[in-house]
Amino acid sequence: MFNEARYQQIPVVNNISDYVSQYASSKADVVAIIDGSRELTYHMLEEEVMAVARALIGQGVKVGDRVACLSHPDIHYLVTLLACASIGAIWVGLNPDYDLTELELVIEDSDPVLVFYKAPLSQSDGSDRDYQKEFRHLTRLQEFKIVQLNGTPVDYAGMEWSEFLAAADDVQLGTVDEIKNSLSSDTPALLVYNSGFTGAPTGVLIHHRGLVQEARMQNVYWHADPVRIINFVPINHIGGVVDIGLFALASGGTQVMMSGFNPVQYNQLMEQHRCTIWAGLPTTLQASVEDPDFASYDLSSIQHIAWSGGSVSQELLSRLKAVCPTTTTSYGLTETVGSICYSSDGDKDEILLNTIGKPVPIYDVRLMTETGHLAKIDEPAEIQCRGDFTMLGYFNRDDLTSESMTEDGWLKTGDLGISREDGNVQIIGQISQSYESGGYIVYPMEVEKTIQSYDGVLHVAILSKPDPLLSEVGVAFLQVENHDSFSVEALKTWCNDNLAEYKIPVEFIVLDKLPLLPVGRVDKRTLQRRVKPTTSSLLK
Repeated sequence: MFNEARYQQIPVVNNISDYVSQYASSKADVVAIIDGSRELTYHMLEEEVMAVARALIGQGVKVGDRVACLSHPDIHYLVTLLACASIGAIWVGLNPDYDLTELELVIEDSDPVLVFYKAPLSQSDGSDRDYQKEFRHLTRLQEFKIVQLNGTPVDYAGMEWSEFLAAADDVQLGTVDEIKNSLSSDTPALLVYNSGFTGAPTGVLIHHRGLVQEARMQNVYWHADPVRIINFVPINHIGGVVDIGLFALASGGTQVMMSGFNPVQYNQLMEQHRCTIWAGLPTTLQASVEDPDFASYDLSSIQHIAWSGGSVSQELLSRLKAVCPTTTTSYGLTETVGSICYSSDGDKDEILLNTIGKPVPIYDVRLMTETGHLAKIDEPAEIQCRGDFTMLGYFNRDDLTSESMTEDGWLKTGDLGISREDGNVQIIGQISQSYESGGYIVYPMEVEKTIQSYDGVLHVAILSKPDPLLSEVGVAFLQVENHDSFSVEALKTWCNDNLAEYKIPVEFIVLDKLPLLPVGRVDKRTLQRRVKPTTSSLLK
């Protein structure tokens, strides 16, 4: 339920970095960031943000310029983001797991004037990677300054952190405030690159108003006092920057930085830092409870558990509620800058398991059918959203921006859902990932949700492959609780009773673990490479 008092409790600011100065005054000694053994209070954070903002100006960065940062979630990431916001520059997060081609695409498109990076950095596969040669290659393709956040650059004309900061000495103290006061809430602040399932990265341009609005709204539905949360999501993802990072900042709370997700380390950090909010994807929550020592952690400080990006099983939900009874789910995407649907405190298990909650009542959210009429109850339709908090558009892609909007200004999410009698919305699937089988449209998300409810299934991913008679058929990849005792044949029999025939996958593949992206979602690209062409099941 929307709580107006909570909403009004979080201040409205013009620039997302204004929260730093506000809490540097009212909560000067409260710890804003914990990064390993290093901590920054709000007073210290304000000093660091101002120093970096002045240094950016000294390095020639101007309003509207793009500045990129390649790092895991850490102090540098948040400080450079807020410093850029303070002077009207547009910050771009780069994922350490980007391969060289992805780096080239994002840097070529965003055209940054300066790039921060760390070297070496650990990859999701556990290896270390040194980006020095790669950046030397990239600077041959286009011109930009390079700042290494740790160590001393070699092999190319870069600068180390201390040299970068020295440029602040040439900038007067009041210059940052003068620039900030000249900016409006419409000023672009963040550029987030989506890659979709198979497409090239596309930049989503977001203004200050959207960041402020969604940070405030998250505090309405993810409520804890005080806010203490772990930020493990890659810095190129809206979930890490807005849903966790700016959400904690807007509340004057504390965020604990974590370089990539590891369930044991995550559980240890929750206990060590007395976290009050446990948030993640269903896959990360599941991994945490599967830690053999999970029962031994003292998680009595948790006041709220939240997830997005998928559904949880009844078994997982029960285990989460044993830690904290206040559990919620939500739905949003990069283009909406954050969630636009939330479940409420106290919602029954059935709502948490099967829906994304209700639309935020002060937002314009609708379900629109292909024929252009508002959907009736239980009628499948596309979720659409309208408001001044949504993205400014796709960077350098007016064509895509136009395609993503209706003529009367509604953002098309590409997600299909149904509105239930109780007002909650149930996700059916994504239009782009649907496939046709025997003349029927199949939505993988719908099939995944059904199969995941089968006893013993922890995670499932549905992909499609060509079929000579049916056009396409489904392939199910499974992660199960007990590999030895799990019966695929029994699951197939159960599917016959619970799914329409055209929705039932023709192949079930059980893996020890489903591959995950750094953000915690199932890596369907990797799984797609394991899908082998076959003749139609009707020809066997």
